[in-house]
Amino acid sequence: MDKITVVMATYNGEKYIEEQLVSILNQSYPPDEVIIRDDCSTDNTCRIIKDFIGNNNLNWVLIPGDKNLGFERNFTEALKCSTGDLIFLSDQDDVWHKGKIKYMSSVMNRYKQILCLNSSFECIDSCGERINTKNMPFTSNNGLIIGKTIKDYSLCSFKAEEVLRYNISMGCTLAFRKELMNEYLANAGKVAHDWLINMIAASHGGLFFLNRKLIRYRVHGDNTIGLNEGFIQEKEKRNKTYSNMLRYYYAFSRTRLIRRNPRLYKSCTKNISLYSERIRVINRKTYQPILFVVLKSLLKFGFRGLLIIRDIAIRSWHVV
Repeated sequence: MDKITVVMATYNGEKYIEEQLVSILNQSYPPDEVIIRDDCSTDNTCRIIKDFIGNNNLNWVLIPGDKNLGFERNFTEALKCSTGDLIFLSDQDDVWHKGKIKYMSSVMNRYKQILCLNSSFECIDSCGERINTKNMPFTSNNGLIIGKTIKDYSLCSFKAEEVLRYNISMGCTLAFRKELMNEYLANAGKVAHDWLINMIAASHGGLFFLNRKLIRYRVHGDNTIGLNEGFIQEKEKRNKTYSNMLRYYYAFSRTRLIRRNPRLYKSCTKNISLYSERIRVINRKTYQPILFVVLKSLLKFGFRGLLIIRDIAIRSWHVV
C-alpha cells in the first residue's frame, strides 16, 4: 500500500487555514503523513496549526521557518521532509473534497504510468460561496488548458511541449510519485515548483489530468494569476502577466531538464520569443500594416501567433 503524504506551505494564512486543515483531516482515505512548513508568518497561522494538531491528537508535523523564503522555496523545503510514495500538494486556503485523496490515489494505483496527476477544481470566493465559471471554446479546466476539450471524469495525458506552453493546473490539485523527487530537487529554485513537477513528469511520458473537480479553490487577493488571462485588458496587468511568463521561460531555459533536451530547449526559446513579441506589441504606439503583422506572426509562431493578433486587437480597441 502506498504511503500518502500531504505537503502544505503556509504564510499569514490565519483567515482560512483551519477550514483547509479540517478538510484534510476529514478525508475518506486519510494521509499517512502531513508536513506543514510555515514561512515565518507574522499572524496566528502557526498557533492555529499547533492547536489543531494538539486538539485532534495528530502526528502531523509543523516546521516553522527561520527566515522567509517565498512560496516556491518554502514548498521545496517542505518537500525535502516528505517520505511518502504519493505526495499531494496543498495550499493553505482551499477546501478539499472528502474523496480527493482516495480517488486520485486509486487512479494512480490503477495506472502505474502516471507519475503526476492533476485534477480540476471549482472556484469559491472569500466567503466560501461557489463562483460559476465557464470554459471558453476549445479549453478545459476553467480555461487553464488551451486547445483541448476534455470530457468530465475522463483522463488525459500531456506532452512536455504542451506543458512548456502553459501549466495545465495549479499545484494545489496535483499528486506525484516520489520517483520524481530527486530530479525535482536537482532543478528546483529557478521556476514555479508545480509547473516544474508537471514538466518533469511530462518529459517521462507520465503527466495526466483528471477532469474531475476535487478541490474548492479560493479566489481572493493576488492568487488569481492564471485564471481568465485572456480577458485582462489593462496594459499594466498584461505587461505584468507577460513579463512573469517571460521570466518563467528564461528560468526554464536554465534548468538541467531543458538544457539537456534540444527539443525542449528549442521550444522554450520559441516561447521566449513569443512573449517578448507580445510585450513589444502591447507597448508599441504604431504598427506595421495589420496584414503583414498577421502573416509574420502566423509564419513564425504557427497557431500561437493568434495570441499576438489578439493583443493587437485589444490594443486597438481599448485605451490602455
